[in-house]
Formats: sequence, C-alpha cells, structure tokens
Amino acid sequence: MANVIPLRQSTAATLLLGPFLDETDGKTAETALTISQADVLLWKQGGTTLAQKNESTSATHRSNGLYTVPIDTTDTNTLGVLSVSVHEAGALPVRQDYTVLPAVVWDEMFDAGFAYGLRGISSYGTAQSATGTTVVLAAGESLADDVTIGQVLGVYGSTQAYWQFRVITDYVNSTDTATVDTWTVTPSGTITYVRFASPPADATNIPAVNVTKVAGTTQTGRDLGASVLISSGTGTGQLDVTSGVVKSNLAQILGTALTETAGLLAAGFKQFFNIASPTSTMNTITAVTTVNGLASNVITAAAINTGAITNAKFAAGAIDATAIATDAITAAKLAADAGAEIADAVWDEVLSGHTTAGTAGKGLIDSSSAGNPWSTDLVSGYTGTQAGNILNAVKAKTDQLAFSTANQVDAQVKSMAANTVTASAVATDAVTELQSGLATASALSTAQSDLTTIKGAVDTEVAAILAAVDTEVAAIKAKTDQLTFTVSNQVDANMQSINDATVTGNGVSPKFGV
Repeated sequence: MANVIPLRQSTAATLLLGPFLDETDGKTAETALTISQADVLLWKQGGTTLAQKNESTSATHRSNGLYTVPIDTTDTNTLGVLSVSVHEAGALPVRQDYTVLPAVVWDEMFDAGFAYGLRGISSYGTAQSATGTTVVLAAGESLADDVTIGQVLGVYGSTQAYWQFRVITDYVNSTDTATVDTWTVTPSGTITYVRFASPPADATNIPAVNVTKVAGTTQTGRDLGASVLISSGTGTGQLDVTSGVVKSNLAQILGTALTETAGLLAAGFKQFFNIASPTSTMNTITAVTTVNGLASNVITAAAINTGAITNAKFAAGAIDATAIATDAITAAKLAADAGAEIADAVWDEVLSGHTTAGTAGKGLIDSSSAGNPWSTDLVSGYTGTQAGNILNAVKAKTDQLAFSTANQVDAQVKSMAANTVTASAVATDAVTELQSGLATASALSTAQSDLTTIKGAVDTEVAAILAAVDTEVAAIKAKTDQLTFTVSNQVDANMQSINDATVTGNGVSPKFGV
C-alpha cells in the first residue's frame, strides 16, 4: 500500500492503481488485464461493506502494470478515508488508500488560484446558487436569521477561477440566502464559498468600535468629541475660525459656481429670512423682479385667488394717485376684457364694506335702507325737485286723464302744425266727427301745459341720473388714468407688501425685504 493520497470531496477524479504483478512470480507486470466497474471496490469512512465504484468506465493500462481508474462525485462524496481495492484474476491484489478532504482544504493545498488562509473560517461549502447581490449557501447551513451579518463571505466561481469577498448585510435562514454588496462579476459554475467569523474593516461596512480607553485614560460618551481641536487657519486642512465660529466662503451650490456680485447673496438671504414666522416657502415665490418680468396675461382676474387682494392686504396709502404714474392705465394698456371685468367687479362689490359718507356705496346703502321706493307712499313728505314730489305732480296730472275707451285717452286738441290735417288726410266723415267732438281752446291749453310739466320733470330726473353716472365714471377714469404700462397689457405696480408682510427692498439690492 502506497502513501495516502488526498482527494477533493464530491469531485470526479482519475486514480492511478498498481502496479498489477503476476500472481505466480510476483514481479512480472500484468499489462492486459480487463478491470471493469465491478472489479473496483470502494470502502468509505464509517462504512461496513465494500461496494463497486459508481463511475462505469473500465480501467485503462498506462505503463508497467499501472492502470488509471475513473471515479465520479458519488464515489468521493464522503469525507475521510477512501480505500480502493482490486483483485483481478492472474494478478496480485492491489489496494490504495485515499483521504477525501473538504473542497476548500483541497483547493488551499493544490489550487494556486484558490489559495487563501483558513484561520477564522466559520463554515465553507458549495453554494446552491448566486445572483448579483446574494449567495444561497449549502442546505446544511443552519443559522438564525441575521446571525451572519457583518461576517465576510468569500466565493469562488469555477467559471471565473478567482475569489471575491463581500461583507454579509442580511441572512435569511429559511432560504439559506446571504445578501452582500454587488459582486464585481456574478459567481457562476461550481460556486465554492467560505464564511469568515470576523470581518475586516472595509469602506462600506465598518465594524462597530467601542472605545473605552485612549492612552490608558477611560473615555466617556463625549470625551473624544470634546477633545478634538480644530486647527484654525486658511491653509490646506485648516478652518478659518473666530471665537468658535467657522467662516466659510460659499463658492458653489450643488456643483454650480456662484457668479453674483459679492454680498448680494448674503444680503438676499438676510432679507428673505428676516421674518419671525414665515408663512411661505421658496416654491411659492416666482421669478418676478419687476412688472416687466411677468409674462403676458400672467395676472388676470382668474389667476388671483378669491380675497387675495383686499383693502386689508395693502398698506395705508399704498395705492393712491401719487403712486401711479400719469397715464399708466389707459384703454390701450388694458386687456380687451379688462373694462368688463372692472365693471363686473364694481357692480358685484358687497355694499357692506363701503360706509364712508359721500361715497357711491354709502349712497346705495342709504337708498336700499330707505325701503322699496315702489312700495313707498309718495303722497307727502317730498318737496322741491325731489323725485317723490315730481312723481306726485305727474300723478296729479295723469289723474286728470280720462279713458272712455280702454287704452285710448280722451283728449282735446288745441293746436296742430300747419297743413297737418287736410281733406285728403282724414276720413270722409272726419269733419263731421271733429265738429261734434271738438274741444274748446281752453281745454287744449290746459292739456298742453300738463304735458310740458311732465316732460320737464322727466328731463330733470334723467339729467340728474346721467350727471351721477358721469361723476362715477370720471372718478374711475381718474384712477385708471394713473396706472402705467411699461409693457403692453402689463400694469406697473409698486408692491408695498406680500402676504401681509411689508416690502422694504428696492427691487435691485436687496430685491425684496419680506
């Protein structure tokens, strides 16, 4: 029996057996033996009987009575001693003992590309499968979930023929799956793995360190932080520190270099954040520097929230005649529907907010509070040119009209234009009828006087109404004439406050002082 030869567990191999010598003289090499599968008997560690090899190929003579015998992964699946014996007719019996080693041990000993140190190994084996970020360990691994987190897992894919190492970040026992950072190349082929008990430190998974002493001095939870000194200065690795305050020179924001004039950014930040309880966010601020910066038709009635612009939102005197340039608002400066929108806004305005004496709103409130004029008794209480008195006078006259036939007023004609009534213009019996019903000159004179009185009252009332309308329109025009439009259809505005916060900036530097 020769020296014990190592074999790799669960790996096919070709054994060299012999020499096979003649059983008579004990020295002549037998070179023509037929050694079949059934002739090669194996004994595995812990076994009680011998059994033929699983691999079916017969032995092949090589030289001087030495034969090669193929075996497969089943033949080498048991760790420990593997004894191979052959007793072929005409030759002396041959026996060779082998030691089946774990794959990682055999590879450490004989595979230069596989070599690694075995110290600190928790387990090793052949993986069931692998993906870009996982390895399914051997089914024999029985570990609690996450117990391997922090350990280093090395894998060797036979296709790649090199090792890769990663720190285990998760482990699921029910599926034997260890999760790691992405492999450089996903292991494939026969995947051998080794799991190290303690991980070395690496850039992405640094083991936790509990520092209890430094140079023999016991440390508390904040001693290290309290003891770190910052080197003040402007050189490499130094910070410019004054009285504990670190000064910095902001040169970029998210990789974009700042190019604005020195001081503008700091001044802008100070102005923007100089408010105790901000109610807006940067998302609600649009890039508006002047009215000229607004796109056409950006500000319309539909674009303004209901109640967004009220008297309470403007500082006292913020918008008056002096605040609006001459001819700032003209018909040409307004959108086509601006007049209609303004008129609608005026007529839709709630009267309760207009109680100043002498204003149109106050007058309308007073008029409405006086009750429905059509249900008010006009018999008394009105004098002079008051509408009630005029209507009373009209009523007194109309009460004198008679209607012998429905919808036909009885009348006495006192005068008529020359040649109005001619023989050809009247019916044949008209003369007779006129003569019989001709009114007296006195009656006609009275009717003409009454009609003149009615016309005068109506003209007076209409004139008063038109004068009032002209006054209101003139007042509106006086205001709108004060608006300016540097850009067509875009009103120039002097913003005094934003969202109830007074603006103190000048639009240039700082832009807004809100």
